[in-house]
Amino acid sequence: MASYGKFRSVNYREVIALRDYVEENTPFSTQHGVKGAEYPRVLAVFGGGWTQYNFPDMLANFSQRDSLSAQGRRRFERSRNLFYVACSRAQKDLVLLFTTQLSGSALETLKEWVGGVNIVDVQYSPEGIKSPSA
Repeated sequence: MASYGKFRSVNYREVIALRDYVEENTPFSTQHGVKGAEYPRVLAVFGGGWTQYNFPDMLANFSQRDSLSAQGRRRFERSRNLFYVACSRAQKDLVLLFTTQLSGSALETLKEWVGGVNIVDVQYSPEGIKSPSA
């Protein structure tokens, strides 16, 4: 009965949003959930905290991938493959948003792939989002 009481306190809009997400009636999806699909515009968000994947490390170690340990190579390959799935869904426009700071070597890999002019460093602060060049 306690669980039902907690459910009743959830805002109706949140219940509908959950239903829409579960039934895939939302513009949002996981990187795993978009395999095989294509969209005109894609925003791929790469964050930290995953144990199976590490996108900043994958980018940083891309040029040294052959010298990784067996465990490091498996993690690298999982990260690389999921990164490819996320990035290859866009038909026209692709934005990559990293919510963790990238190392210099990770940024160099991205510059090689997308060109330095296409990378924008955006910093978050309590006062709002700022671009260091602004």
